[in-house]
Amino acid sequence: SRENIYEGGLPYIAGTEFLRQNQYKIVVYIFFLMRENASILSNEELNSLVSLPFEQAFEKIINDYRYTSRFNLIWKNSTEVGSNWKEEPWFGLFMDKYFPWIYHVNLGWVYVSGGTQEYDKELKVGGFWAFSEKLGWFWTYNEVFPWIYSENEWIYLYMNGDSDFPYDYFSTAQNKWLNFQAH
Repeated sequence: SRENIYEGGLPYIAGTEFLRQNQYKIVVYIFFLMRENASILSNEELNSLVSLPFEQAFEKIINDYRYTSRFNLIWKNSTEVGSNWKEEPWFGLFMDKYFPWIYHVNLGWVYVSGGTQEYDKELKVGGFWAFSEKLGWFWTYNEVFPWIYSENEWIYLYMNGDSDFPYDYFSTAQNKWLNFQAH
């Protein structure tokens, strides 16, 4: 390999086509997509990514929490209460490191599809849709939670936040307290 002058006098290393087409490209994508979170990557993780074909490396990058967490605007201003744990007075305690997946202390793993914590009653927009194995798809926002709208049942459910209470939610359709069953 030797350094050559290329387009407009810029140097490049001849004989490094693979490095330019794969490793350098992967590193550029890591820093472009993960931005401030790229510095969290260890040398071992970086070496592992650049050893992969570009398509596989790209798939790993866009599925990595350091990339997906950049889009976590809904919980961006939530109070941090521990390593990767946050809290909202209306929503409770949750871990959002793997956003769009979050772990809620009462609901378990929940996929948040986007949206906002608030609902604009005048414009009739806001809130967020989420999915959990326990509930299926549901919609809620800060002024109504622990009430959630269940897409499966087409009604509102009242979520129990008291771990000493033996039931998980109240169904307005059945007019009784029930426990989760995986969907």
